Amino acid sequence: MKLSERREMAAEILIDFLKQKLCDGDEYYKKDLIGYTLSAVLCQLLIDARRENSDDRFRCSDESAGRTEVFKRFVKEVAKDNGRHRLLSYYAERLCYTPIYIYICVKEVSGRTALNWITEHTMELINSD
Repeated sequence: MKLSERREMAAEILIDFLKQKLCDGDEYYKKDLIGYTLSAVLCQLLIDARRENSDDRFRCSDESAGRTEVFKRFVKEVAKDNGRHRLLSYYAERLCYTPIYIYICVKEVSGRTALNWITEHTMELINSD
């Protein structure tokens, strides 16, 4: 595999860093430091390989389209729930996302917070009764 000039330079820096840590006299965190560094490098290699080999059919042409879909699913879940749950973590668990990701998607797409959507829907249900 041919490395780009930028990646080759990064690899040289990483190798120098690992050599320095292997020769370092402080042994207390050496094993962990080297292990975590190599894990991070392996993860980055897997990400790069996935990008190179991924099929264009499965790529989202616009990242905001994915967030819009998460927003739509969130609003549907809030509507289905009929105001019983008021925590974002509940909806995040139902949609299999983290609360932070749902918060970001909802805020980006609608300009309002997820909690605002939940509260407004609950208030509408209370006022309609």
